[in-house]
Amino acid sequence: MDDTSWDEVDITKLWDKQGFPQNTHAYGWYRIHVVIPKSVFQGADQQNAIILNMPKAADGLSMSLTDTNVGQYHYDIDVNNAYLNATSGTLEVTITDRETGAKVKSLSKKLSLKRNKPVRMTVPYEMDKPYQLTATYTDAKTGKVMTGDTLAEQKGIRDPHLMRGPDGAFYLAMTDLHIYAKQEGLRDTEWEREGYGWGNNRAIVLMKSKDLIHWKRANIRLDKAFPDIGDIGCVWAPATVYDEEAGKLMLSFTMRYGADGLHKLYYSYVNDDYDTLLTPPHQLFEYPKACSCIDSDITRVGDKYHLYYVAHDTDDSGVKHAVSDHATGPYTYEPGWCDPEQTACEAPTLWQMIGRDEWILMYDVFSARPNNMGFSATTDFVHYTDLGHFNQGEMKTTNFTSPKHGAVIQITKKELRRLQRQWKFEL
Repeated sequence: MDDTSWDEVDITKLWDKQGFPQNTHAYGWYRIHVVIPKSVFQGADQQNAIILNMPKAADGLSMSLTDTNVGQYHYDIDVNNAYLNATSGTLEVTITDRETGAKVKSLSKKLSLKRNKPVRMTVPYEMDKPYQLTATYTDAKTGKVMTGDTLAEQKGIRDPHLMRGPDGAFYLAMTDLHIYAKQEGLRDTEWEREGYGWGNNRAIVLMKSKDLIHWKRANIRLDKAFPDIGDIGCVWAPATVYDEEAGKLMLSFTMRYGADGLHKLYYSYVNDDYDTLLTPPHQLFEYPKACSCIDSDITRVGDKYHLYYVAHDTDDSGVKHAVSDHATGPYTYEPGWCDPEQTACEAPTLWQMIGRDEWILMYDVFSARPNNMGFSATTDFVHYTDLGHFNQGEMKTTNFTSPKHGAVIQITKKELRRLQRQWKFEL
């Protein structure tokens, strides 16, 4: 039974004291999620190993312990037939002890594949031991092998942008690009196509989730989705915004035509399922100088759409701002720089501080060593206060180092607790 939409209640208090109708007489389901290490049962009296304690019920009470997930790890592989053209094959999973590096177990399963349908393989292991799982898929007909990251065509992803839509769902857009594929033995050339320069690619990855745990994925090759757009050199940094006037999700991204064209900002509308681009790319913004612009991020504040992007009209690229009454523009160019950095930065993203009329602009200071993120605060989108870098100012890291191009969203306490249960991290 899916409990992701259930309300949270205090079982020590009456229902009508927690927002439910007065004098409610009904049956209620309560559920609590816990992680129970296998060691709890080793040498313990099975009847007293776990005790569930509930307060007095009004009329009747029934309790049970469901252990379908105890001692199991679910490994999902999603083979995209748009690229593999396979119908059946063999999935092999290797389990390695992260602490010792020792190979623990190997499992294999024959699969019948359907386009964009995930195949689940249940791998049992003790939940209190850290394991690393790796997978190899071999097509039965062609013998073609897929290894490593099957999420993207190049088996690598970059530039994740996450937003919450008006429907409450989460929308994650990423660049399909592996800049170290040759070093990792995934291709013979430095880049996907010789002669197209640094980081050339043609695809993006879109994912949608209702709970930040279970995701639906779509891989989109822009040159195949819209053959008339011609030869594209790259498509980078997709970011999603909701166009209030059109009532649609809109994707903005960086694109370059051919091998030597300038990088410019484009947009396309996306369907509600977040798996199909509805319109071919249209140019979003025209920079007044003949130079490349990358990394668009659009946020609606009041009745204005604020576009932050990176301009390459100096040796050190930086963040600039433009504003419009409409998501698709036209955007009014502003010549000033928004970031205070003395060296190059990119990947701007904007979010509002909770309970305050203040907005934080974050950007990737990729020229810093080690790599870091920079932050500036604004209340009017004209003046910016430098907040420094991670761990060098007000912003602190928690469980990560050397952060790269990313995005920030707000989540509720309920969503946080759900993620904590899933990934078992400390708060």
